[in-house]
Amino acid sequence: MSDQKQDSTYGTKAFYEKRVPEHFSRFHEHLDNNPFVLFFLAKKNAGKGTYSKILNKVSDGKVVHLGVGDLVRAAEKRALDENERQSLIDDLKVYYKGEIPIEEVVEKFVEEAGDLSALLPTEMVMALIEKEVEYNKNKAIIIDGFPRSLDQINIANRMQDDFEAKGKPSAFVEIDCPDDVLLQRQMYRVTCPECQTPRNTKVLATENVGYDQGEEEFYLVCDNDTCDNIRMKPKYGKVGGEYTIETFKKDQQQTKDLLQKVHEDHPHRHIRVHNHISVSEVGNHDEADFTLETDYEFDSETKQVTKRFKPWVIKDDDGIDVLSRWPDPVVADLMKELTEWLDKSLENK
Repeated sequence: MSDQKQDSTYGTKAFYEKRVPEHFSRFHEHLDNNPFVLFFLAKKNAGKGTYSKILNKVSDGKVVHLGVGDLVRAAEKRALDENERQSLIDDLKVYYKGEIPIEEVVEKFVEEAGDLSALLPTEMVMALIEKEVEYNKNKAIIIDGFPRSLDQINIANRMQDDFEAKGKPSAFVEIDCPDDVLLQRQMYRVTCPECQTPRNTKVLATENVGYDQGEEEFYLVCDNDTCDNIRMKPKYGKVGGEYTIETFKKDQQQTKDLLQKVHEDHPHRHIRVHNHISVSEVGNHDEADFTLETDYEFDSETKQVTKRFKPWVIKDDDGIDVLSRWPDPVVADLMKELTEWLDKSLENK
């Protein structure tokens, strides 16, 4: 396979109108009449932000992504600003249900400025979320970053009860992504030293690729015109140094335990989509949906690098050969599962 082809309609409404026409139409009907709240659950770097951006774009901004980490950092900033501190307290009093007075919680922000998010009580996280949901009450909401632990699952479920009492259906959405995919995304990640654009030498190459004969290795050249053909540098994320592959897998297992608990305790509010397809099922899907692996060849005479593409076969968490998919087909599956869940939920009311 000499070229990597993608559907030209990726990232547009046209893709969804073609792929899941009935569900795309129903998706917009629900946005207009029954805006929902989704708790996105997935392993780190599984693509929650990417999927959220796609939904925001194809919904004309009617789907809002709430990153809990961003909410916490914004609250910390206000807590540390003497001119904003009381305003923060007043904003959260309406939603805060904790036993410790909100004034004391905010005071702790100020006293222990540093690793503040790790010390933030769950009740305040809930207040920050509920405030933003109310602010965006006419829009659908994606909550990214909560629950983060087993003890927060039932808290999130109670929040869902409150949302539904206010007419906003709510569900957990699991994005199933194998460890192998996430590990290779980190191990082969590179970034531009100038513009910080990320790429991946295995599955997301730039147009221009160079070859360092001294190091006997291929490297990507940044596509950004302002970077003047700068060589991209490896950025392994946390996998490397003291953070080993074993530690990576241990962290991912914690998320798996969380997902399993949600599936067991709240199956009626659990939606699952997969970013991968078993090799045995590939024939039932559009071949343009699948991520391809890049191989490089260097011609010593012409000094040119040739790129060749082949199916990127990885293992799922059960050791089965699978192919990873581009984000848009995954989002199409989510639209289908979500609209069917919403239709069923409304029928049961």
